[in-house]
Amino acid sequence: MSEAIGLTPLCKCGQAMMFPVGKTGARCPIDGCGMRWERGPEGYWATGLFTITFTPIITEQPKRKLNHYQKYMRWRDNTKGRRLNNDL
Repeated sequence: MSEAIGLTPLCKCGQAMMFPVGKTGARCPIDGCGMRWERGPEGYWATGLFTITFTPIITEQPKRKLNHYQKYMRWRDNTKGRRLNNDL
């Protein structure tokens, strides 16, 4: 399961953009800015008169948590003096 790390998109005027619940589009609340923000599955798109800005939504896989035995076996396999199975 992937965990999404949310970057807050910043408008060109420096205002942090917030989207209403259930909406995929928003306008910058600052007068004179005029940026239109759209939220897609890959990130946030901002379109203005002369600029287009993209802010990605980054996803990362959570790290597996090893128990004590798995940590021991990983340490044992990585040591220099390990025995091979065919040397028994």
